[in-house]
Amino acid sequence: MELERKIIREVPGVPSRYSWSVANWGTKWNSSGLSVLRRQPGLVDFVFDTAWSCPEPIFRAVAAQYPLLKGYVLSWEHGEAWNVFGVIGDGAYFSHRSDHEFLPTLFEVSALDHELDYAAADALIENWRAISRCLSDPGSGAAVVDLATACVAAALPADVVVRLEFAANCQACLDSDAKPDMPAHNGGAADLAFLSTHDRIRAELDQELVGEFVSLLRQDVLPCPGENYLASEFKSAAEQIARNSSEEELRTWAALAMFRPGVSLDMRDADSLRAGFISHAARLYEEVEAHLERRADDLTQGRASRKAEQEA
Repeated sequence: MELERKIIREVPGVPSRYSWSVANWGTKWNSSGLSVLRRQPGLVDFVFDTAWSCPEPIFRAVAAQYPLLKGYVLSWEHGEAWNVFGVIGDGAYFSHRSDHEFLPTLFEVSALDHELDYAAADALIENWRAISRCLSDPGSGAAVVDLATACVAAALPADVVVRLEFAANCQACLDSDAKPDMPAHNGGAADLAFLSTHDRIRAELDQELVGEFVSLLRQDVLPCPGENYLASEFKSAAEQIARNSSEEELRTWAALAMFRPGVSLDMRDADSLRAGFISHAARLYEEVEAHLERRADDLTQGRASRKAEQEA
């Protein structure tokens, strides 16, 4: 990159670009797959891949070299539940590592839509003063990440945010053997109450079914109008689970599910149990969609109330 080359020329005693890269980038490999998302006077937004997921030294070097530079850094490893959020400003670089992947998830989803991508980035820019001021407090790392996450989430449509929060809260619940403390994301209390009601994730097959829903929901956070990918794929997933389950596993599930309101199961044989499981999955899909719609309405009303208070 030209910025990198310029820094190298200005650093005495550096024999080559390769030597500088090893010393400052943390690896002999440099960035790859660089893509500029937005470029305008005084602002550039870009993403890249690198062999080292968190090239902290390069950002410290850039911050020291250009004390007037302001910016954010978000690094994460695909498939891993950790990320690093960094802030460049006043000649210094601050970063905090988090085991929660919600902030990267917001940006990954935003990248699927041009307007949402701009809205997410602009939210951090507009809240620069509040976020940078938060850095002055000792041990403020987690608070900075929480504030940045809240700013980005507030800039995105309510239905998108609640779907991502529900997926994250469900995953937290499943990862803790369906016996979690309060999930980490907004809406956690409502989502946990939904999952706990009628023991929706008590049986192992229930947990497998909800896990499939979460996986599909993350792929369909921005559904295309007129399409119902999530419903059809979830039906296929439920049918696959039913086919792969033994009669004993289905009877264990049915022994718990039969006491849920509105559930009536034919337990004569394995085929009847499979049909009952698939029918239950269809009911679960409708219940989840209704829950998400209520959550989105509540979030929209909450945003409107806060805006009215600020303008009063």
